[in-house]
Amino acid sequence: MDFHRAVMGTLLVEEVSELSLVAQHQLAQFLERAPDERGRVIATSSRQLDESVADGKFREDLFYRLNMLECHLVGLRYRKEDVGVLIHKFAPQVPEGVFKVLMDYSWPGNVRELKNCVERLVFLSQGREMTVADLPEAVRMGIRKKGQLAGGVGKHLKTLEEVSRDHIEHVLSLEPNQEKAAEILGVTTVTLWRKRKEFGLP
Repeated sequence: MDFHRAVMGTLLVEEVSELSLVAQHQLAQFLERAPDERGRVIATSSRQLDESVADGKFREDLFYRLNMLECHLVGLRYRKEDVGVLIHKFAPQVPEGVFKVLMDYSWPGNVRELKNCVERLVFLSQGREMTVADLPEAVRMGIRKKGQLAGGVGKHLKTLEEVSRDHIEHVLSLEPNQEKAAEILGVTTVTLWRKRKEFGLP
């Protein structure tokens, strides 16, 4: 991988946790040799890098070189206001019916999935208005994916992630002390801190 092209600019390494150990070594060497004025490196990951380090799947030296400033972003399902902004950024003219379906979907693939979906809409609807039928089946069936029972019962079940968030929020409301709350939940304080960040909890 040619990291040296990132001179006086920004190098974005998406899903850095998926790099092979060889590529991780190359990136670590580049960061070690590159002077500060050369540019900056932004790395993204959907995995917890500290856990990958503990599992031997991510280089510890690279982790500490990248971990100068850590920023946790919660999933789009918890940032509905951002979904609307992003939809109009990717395609300014979206019919109300299509827009509502997009807003109701949980977007497990986050921004990348949303961007690909809207780009698909634009491509399929060339010369005509977008319709719900242009959406991927997973998005059209979003309500069922979020837990609608078969047979048209009409009831909705929460996802495991939503149940986890609600339980952590409930425990924290009863026990604001982080160490005691972590003990009640049966996790470490580090894991609790990470989950709070992931779910957008105070």
